[in-house]
Amino acid sequence: MKKLAILLSVLFVFTSCSNQPVEFECVGNSLADIKLILQPNKAFKVEFQAFEIDEEKLNFTGEWTIKENFYELTFNQEKAPDLQALFDKNYDNGSFEVLDKRRVKFKTDSRELIIWGIPCERK
Repeated sequence: MKKLAILLSVLFVFTSCSNQPVEFECVGNSLADIKLILQPNKAFKVEFQAFEIDEEKLNFTGEWTIKENFYELTFNQEKAPDLQALFDKNYDNGSFEVLDKRRVKFKTDSRELIIWGIPCERK
């Protein structure tokens, strides 16, 4: 059983590194439109648009890596959001950890992330 779990983890990481982006998108809420896109070239983008605020869509970018079955996102310094607000521990379902002002990590097998208090499903 343990060997099967290890094999499935390796296969998941391998397919996560394929040429397809990994995407999380919030659905069915009245607060915000949020997307997290991990590109195969190790770049990522967070698209954020709050519905109640007349602001333009915010885009945050950076680079990602895989470390021990976790995606680790490093936001570009000049446009890094407040990660404590974006990945709020009050809404954490155990799938992410804010490492510092520019880095957050989450499990590679996550099917859902809570971003800005909103569930975002993996596509």
